[in-house]
Amino acid sequence: MTGATDESVNENVDSRVSVLTAKKAVGRAASFVLAWMLTAGLAGGIVMPFLSMYFDSKGMPNMSSLKVSTAASLIGEPIGSAIVLLYWYSLVSGSQPEYGNRSSLPTHRDTMNVGRLIMIFVLLGTVLLIESGLDQLSRSIIHLSDLSIDNPMDPLVASAGNTWFVWLLMCIVSPVCEELVFRGAILRTLRQYGEMFAIVTSSVLFGLGHMNIYQLPVIFSGLLFGYVACRYSIKYSILLHIVINILASLSIPDSVIWVVEGICAVVAIIVYLKTKGCRAVPWIPDEPHVYRAWRSPLFLVTVAFMVSGIVSQFL
Repeated sequence: MTGATDESVNENVDSRVSVLTAKKAVGRAASFVLAWMLTAGLAGGIVMPFLSMYFDSKGMPNMSSLKVSTAASLIGEPIGSAIVLLYWYSLVSGSQPEYGNRSSLPTHRDTMNVGRLIMIFVLLGTVLLIESGLDQLSRSIIHLSDLSIDNPMDPLVASAGNTWFVWLLMCIVSPVCEELVFRGAILRTLRQYGEMFAIVTSSVLFGLGHMNIYQLPVIFSGLLFGYVACRYSIKYSILLHIVINILASLSIPDSVIWVVEGICAVVAIIVYLKTKGCRAVPWIPDEPHVYRAWRSPLFLVTVAFMVSGIVSQFL
């Protein structure tokens, strides 16, 4: 009698839940990125002519195309993010939720406190040191190669200090939207196949998604954001992302940045050695050969699309 009951329960569960394989989940994650980029770009493109007319009516006919496109992104990015999150939520809570998109598996969560928050910011300085070094290396290689490749972020950063909506996009809207998409929908979609796998995959998509050779090192920031979102909460990864972008918008001398980041790196190493490594915490382990899921056709197409955007900078 008990066996028959168990079988009926299993049948009921199977009828309500659609099992999502790792390969399909990776394709789903890639579709989130594509949908976010395309819908944000489409929404921004639709409102851009209206914004141009608005600036003209306010006696600002010489408003640069950069600032107009930034104002359009200020509208487009939240719309794109909302569409992706609604789509993801429909998969999680629909009449036939897909098992791979559910975040109910047991995982270790640490409670945030002042000491841990300070240590996270120390790690952030270490990550920024790595990214700064890679940025300088890429600039040097490009310079020695006699290539002329402008960083599209340079004029945006230069405008952030004197244009409020540029600052708002760069320091608030973009960090929140990116975290909700990459550490929200994407990370949670992939987490049950292994937390490290989910962090790495979301970080790769995050770095390539900027479609800028100079911003490829943000993959390392993505790793830290993913760790913080898994171990603590996505609200802390949003906070870290906002802090990074605010620092980037400030006119801080490179020498000061290098000194502060170097100190953070030294402190992180000392703490690591004093505590004899990171405290072992329970993780959802990676499935065997889970990175073969990167063979997903949609994932490969998405990566190819983003790489082509980076390559176009050389043309």
